[in-house]
Amino acid sequence: MGINEEIKLIADRMLELRRPAQVEYRPYRKQDFISFEDILSYMRIDLMKLYPNAKDGEYAYVKTILRSSDDYDITIRVRGNVKVIFNSKVVYEYEKQPAAQYDILTHADKGDNELIFVCRCSNGNFEVDFVPSVRHYPGMWARDYLLNIRALCPLSDFDGEDGVAVSELLVSENDFDGQYIYPQNKTDNNQIRFNDIFPDADGDIGYAYTECISDMELRIKKLSECRIFVNGAERIGRIYLTKGDKVLIAARRGRRWGFLYEHAEGIGVPFMKSTRSGGDRWLTLAGFNEGESFEVQFEKPYNTVGGRRAFWKLENKNDYLRPYVNSCFYAQWFYAVMVGHYGLKKAGETLGEKRYTDYFLSSMSDMARFYMYMQYEREMFGMPSFMQRAAKPVDLDSIGTMGMNMCELYNSRHTGDALACALRLYEAMKRNIPVFEDGTFNRLETMWADDTFMSCPFLVRLGNILGDRGISDLAAKQLIGFKKRLYMSDKNIFSHIYFVREQTANRVPWGRGNGWVFVTLSDALELMPDTAAHKAELSELFRGFADGIRRLQGENGLWHQVLDRSDSYEETSCTAMFIIGMCKGVRNGLLDNSYIENIKHAHDGIMKRAVDQKGNVYGVCMGSSCSMEPEYYMQLGTVENDDHGTGIILWALNEIKKLDSVE
Repeated sequence: MGINEEIKLIADRMLELRRPAQVEYRPYRKQDFISFEDILSYMRIDLMKLYPNAKDGEYAYVKTILRSSDDYDITIRVRGNVKVIFNSKVVYEYEKQPAAQYDILTHADKGDNELIFVCRCSNGNFEVDFVPSVRHYPGMWARDYLLNIRALCPLSDFDGEDGVAVSELLVSENDFDGQYIYPQNKTDNNQIRFNDIFPDADGDIGYAYTECISDMELRIKKLSECRIFVNGAERIGRIYLTKGDKVLIAARRGRRWGFLYEHAEGIGVPFMKSTRSGGDRWLTLAGFNEGESFEVQFEKPYNTVGGRRAFWKLENKNDYLRPYVNSCFYAQWFYAVMVGHYGLKKAGETLGEKRYTDYFLSSMSDMARFYMYMQYEREMFGMPSFMQRAAKPVDLDSIGTMGMNMCELYNSRHTGDALACALRLYEAMKRNIPVFEDGTFNRLETMWADDTFMSCPFLVRLGNILGDRGISDLAAKQLIGFKKRLYMSDKNIFSHIYFVREQTANRVPWGRGNGWVFVTLSDALELMPDTAAHKAELSELFRGFADGIRRLQGENGLWHQVLDRSDSYEETSCTAMFIIGMCKGVRNGLLDNSYIENIKHAHDGIMKRAVDQKGNVYGVCMGSSCSMEPEYYMQLGTVENDDHGTGIILWALNEIKKLDSVE
């Protein structure tokens, strides 16, 4: 099998497992008794807010549907005085196993899984907190990596909508009749009253938007002064619509602010997925001044009077329009996912295969377009509907690879959204990431080798786009700072972690940690201008590092999980990273041709031992924490088709192909 066939095999399997998705819109009933502890953390259901007069010993049932993107072993972490029923089976009872928090190890079927909490009011506390997770990562909501789980309302009128259903207050657990009374749907009364929908809105103008879904005459009774626009042109008098017409009504604030409408069956919001039985024909906004320009769009929050941000509501003050992407790969804000995306881009470049490149461009474009909206969603709902980590760029994992890919998107399409997103991430990096006295990034208590890749490839690309040498120099200075604290000059390889308080490195050469540094060095040296700071010093570091790595290559061509421990397992992702760096080094004249034998041996080892005939990838270490002890790294398990490995292998194959073309 040639390189092209290998790339196609792995890339096709990736797309089979990580199918492209589309942004879809759904209504959402905001329930004040639901909150989130943090993004991707506990959903808190505080029944005292719903039943403030509840007495100790009283009960309520809470039901939700966990909709899973795949069959998966999961952990449901629970806090509260509850009985938990999952798919008709009692899996936990606080009264029998009291615990501050309890991990329920179970299996989620692909599709819908029924989760019921029987909640008991005790000592004035009447709440349950829960979070469904991938088994390996308990306590982190499975919404952006490996698996996508949403908690949905079980009532038919709210099918597919985020939320829960709650019973009435019960004297006894056994009094439950199976009926859930919250949330309640509104009745269709064919009116838009902005004062009711937006009781706190500033400004003089409210907007209502709808579309014609069948030919009709639109009849509006104005309660306040209104202007009616159809497809952007103002209409006066009788208004006849044809299917597909887009209607916008601008209503001026008055004693009665809004309008009544007739023949509701001919209008609606066809792009919104909803099973609601009545109403919701219009989307609404308020908080604007007369004379301001207004554009109908569904991707960014609007800036309204008083410095507030707003997005579309429906016809009820608690009902919102929200965008979703039901995927754990496409358009999801996670560093490993971004590595997978980058690998697909490289596959498309090598093969001239448009569907791989289009996947990258489409996914990254959706992320760029909705980046600002997700900041708004965090403010409004606690946890965004997708790309959750975008709402909280407080660590390099949530900045670097996304910024790198935004720069790649900008270089491909020159879209303003991509550059704007990259610039915001750069500002977040400068504002949020702690540094040592010499300006090198750290994590307060530790410094990780991984963070070379989570920062420098982005910085170098952004510096090139802006023509700002200072940004490229910042990347070079980072690499010098990491070398100072993590490089083991006696072995010519890197420690994984530097512990700040102890001012010492762990001297454990974790394979992928070294891979991150090696790829970053080779990438930066290729893209930095020749006049960049420290480039000669970094070139010398790279050559010594490459020599240290080649000496530790295993007999099967792969490198080990702990590089200098041959009793640790052969690890796929670091092997592919070393291929990338060596290929770039040879191609750019930093390494001599003797490294080609190491590259060929590693390539042969990966394809024989880590990739099967269907394109599945094995031997990729799961996400790591850190330790002073090598045994910690040696016991970390591997994950099949993990994005840390699949995208990196595609990138490695792309580099081998480039090296072949040079020869």
